[in-house]
Amino acid sequence: MKTQTLLHLFENATQENVFASIADLRRFGDAHPFMKTVTVIATPDAVTTVYHITETAKLFGFIPFPVQYDARVTIIQPGTEVHYDSQVQRGVVLHICWKVTTTATGSVVLTEQIDVQANNIIAGLFIPMLCKAHLQTIAQLKTQLV
Repeated sequence: MKTQTLLHLFENATQENVFASIADLRRFGDAHPFMKTVTVIATPDAVTTVYHITETAKLFGFIPFPVQYDARVTIIQPGTEVHYDSQVQRGVVLHICWKVTTTATGSVVLTEQIDVQANNIIAGLFIPMLCKAHLQTIAQLKTQLV
């Protein structure tokens, strides 16, 4: 397993709004550069939603790579922690833990811990691509949450 942690700082947003944009994968997907459709397919309980996602990733930044998969989003702690779990493709399992906090000065910090279970070559290609896409997604969310 390979792990990467990203910290995102929101200067002009509330913790509630940042959490809401992460907890609803449709909102997150609207800002994501690869996600084309995000559809709710099940709500097995009050804290879990399962989504079907279609996206076209860009291998090496330019080779289109279409994928479809289901993602389970679970609210661990309302307003502060949510997890994404999915098998993006055979042999690639993704777990993302999002934590939202507010600093003493009022800025919102979004911590993203990405865990990828895959062979080292695939994980080594997948994590940088995912991080780049998520940095773009967060930049887009920041403009929407102002």
